[in-house]
Amino acid sequence: MFSPAPDADRKQAVLKQVVVAGQDALGANVVTEMLERGAYEPIVLGGPTFGRCPALPRQPEELSDDELADLLAGVDALIITSGQDMPCVGATPARANYERYVSPTQRLVRTARMKQVRRVVVFGALEVQLARRWRDLPLSKSPYVRARMLQEEIAVLEGEGVCAVSVIRLPKVFGGYPSPECAEQIRRIQAIAPGDLIPVASGGTAVATARQVAQATIGAMEFGVHGTRYAVVGENLTYRQIAQTMADEIGRNPDDVIALAPEDLARSFPEYAVPCGPTPDGDLAMESKLAGRCAYLDIESVCHALRYPPDDVRAAVRQTVRLSLADVAPADLTSVGIARTGVVPADVVPHRETELISEVAQVGAFSSSGGPRTDAAPGPGT
Repeated sequence: MFSPAPDADRKQAVLKQVVVAGQDALGANVVTEMLERGAYEPIVLGGPTFGRCPALPRQPEELSDDELADLLAGVDALIITSGQDMPCVGATPARANYERYVSPTQRLVRTARMKQVRRVVVFGALEVQLARRWRDLPLSKSPYVRARMLQEEIAVLEGEGVCAVSVIRLPKVFGGYPSPECAEQIRRIQAIAPGDLIPVASGGTAVATARQVAQATIGAMEFGVHGTRYAVVGENLTYRQIAQTMADEIGRNPDDVIALAPEDLARSFPEYAVPCGPTPDGDLAMESKLAGRCAYLDIESVCHALRYPPDDVRAAVRQTVRLSLADVAPADLTSVGIARTGVVPADVVPHRETELISEVAQVGAFSSSGGPRTDAAPGPGT
């Protein structure tokens, strides 16, 4: 069984990293964080040059097996990033998800093992965690979620005995770059006349800043335990809190944002029944149920395990709004078919955020893997 080296030895040994898919925003943030710390020599595979950082513009799949092996020779760590996906848990064929996530990861980790690369970090998906937590929903049958589950397992098995492989499960990430998801949310807000209500789903989600993801990635590279899945989080926010921050940034009254239970939202405001962003497979009924739940995570345990500090998540939301505004066309206020009375229909009751407190409190009863905790002390996912 793989036994990680002591922290001091490990940190001293890691001097050269390969960041795969460095052209995506999160990969770029990891490279930037490494360069700012000055203790690393990252190589960007499939991305642009970052100052003194060497880069290979070719994607991993464009390299032959021999070329990839030569690239990884003498490398201490491999980081496989996938960026922020906007998955549709049913619209994409299972084979396409397999070829996008599983096959490339297996090839990279297998080659890393052959070349004795000591540390591997793989970017995973929060949906894997939710599938194991919310077993009453068929998330584990989603082609996307199944592929991401398999990606994690194959990466760990391929590295067994040589590479310490850890997985970073990504939440919603804000800051540092524009977001199509954020741009769509801005469109939805702008499509409602000023003074009218802005409906959102009553659930919530784990959120992190792009810098926290980069810091957590380096933490997993240095201190990660083989086979451990780390669900990164900076703050747990309701969808209402996120929408209020966005609305305020674009000059709308945040008090106009109301949270409604999924069934009320679907009945009275069907255009807004499903939140923007990663959702499982195009099944609208399931997406609506997810929108009413709180995908919250244990902050303290993962921050301690990966040695990353708190950050201003809401400031990062505002930054992403500003960066995304260029992608938002002026809203056509007549194109949205919802009542503009400024009041909630009589049979619809705004969801009280206090009703979510019990769900927040329950986060401490789960490990970061989404399963029930068997020990009293907080710890990273497994």
